[in-house]
Amino acid sequence: MTRKTLYLFLVFLLYVSNLTSQDAAKGGAFSYEGADPKSMAMGGAYVAITDDATSLMCNPAGLGFLKGRNVIGVYSRLFGLPLNTGFFAYGQEDVGYGAMGFSWQYLTATVGFDAQDWMVGVDKTSTNYGEHQINFVWAKPFIPYLSVGGAIKVLLVSSGFENGSATGYGLDLGVSYRPTSALMLGLVIRNPYTPINWGTGRKERIPFESELGVAYSPPLAKKVLIALDIVNGEDLPLERIRFGVEGWIVENIFAMRAGYDHTMGSIGRNVYSVGIGLQVPIQKMTYGLDYAYTTDPEELGNTHRIGVSGKF
Repeated sequence: MTRKTLYLFLVFLLYVSNLTSQDAAKGGAFSYEGADPKSMAMGGAYVAITDDATSLMCNPAGLGFLKGRNVIGVYSRLFGLPLNTGFFAYGQEDVGYGAMGFSWQYLTATVGFDAQDWMVGVDKTSTNYGEHQINFVWAKPFIPYLSVGGAIKVLLVSSGFENGSATGYGLDLGVSYRPTSALMLGLVIRNPYTPINWGTGRKERIPFESELGVAYSPPLAKKVLIALDIVNGEDLPLERIRFGVEGWIVENIFAMRAGYDHTMGSIGRNVYSVGIGLQVPIQKMTYGLDYAYTTDPEELGNTHRIGVSGKF
């Protein structure tokens, strides 16, 4: 790895930290940026739409609308740098005790570089970093078209950097409401209290945020879905605006997606995304392949995400 690439990578780690850390009491890891290609291709505007295993990260209440069982696996390499991230989720429908599922999302990196110019007598060195988030989700549709849910989160960090390793826990709460087949509403509250305890003794917490989403399918274009999410942060009432659109070119077979994610305030991020989705029904199972391409506002590089899924 060149010194320039290493520098960009370290800048990225600081960037992720700054997204969630405004003072020493707030955590710098586990910023929610989305997990799967479907939501990321739509700019992250997925709180009202999700009704499968993507709910385990996006909005736990959406799992209450799942029919059958769903498995999702996602992989991506962020910004073309040695930042590997993945997502695995399993969810099953409500059979009397509520819909349930679990997910695992990770971000890992091994930074290696020629250190001769940095430390005399040392040829090479490397540093490992990893974040792991495990979610256990329960959701229940109490009345038709209305579902509520919650996610218990376990957070783990392993790091060769100064802070070392860390553990944490948290809770997300969500509501999903679908009064008509054309209109969907969703609300998720993330991290009302999510502490992280570092091996050095330092204590942090991930900032609270809420996200309100609405999605609508126009009567004259029923194969098109338009979504808008508004994110309210702890320090900034209107923190982010997410917008996405999905169109089924071949109904229930092939979809195209596009999105826009704007972060307010001094950060001023503008993220654009596009993607496609393919579904293939074979006997009693439906196989899915989804892809998302996301631009990076800091010009570190663009990100490709690919995911496979199965409903049965």
